[in-house]
Amino acid sequence: MGNGCVISQAAASMLCQQVDGMSLEKARLLAPKDMLDLLGCPISPLRQQCALLGLEALRALLRQESD
Repeated sequence: MGNGCVISQAAASMLCQQVDGMSLEKARLLAPKDMLDLLGCPISPLRQQCALLGLEALRALLRQESD
């Protein structure tokens, strides 16, 4: 298991399940709102950064993929 708070780990795990088998084009369209909706529970503004960390990492990886 990686390092990070419970919210970031849970969100990253859910994101991995969500994008498994998804096209790169569709994955590139994922927005922060999509990630927060995927979690299915309210996340305080202070913890939204934790919840979005996996999405930010995915976006960085997809940018490298397109270079």
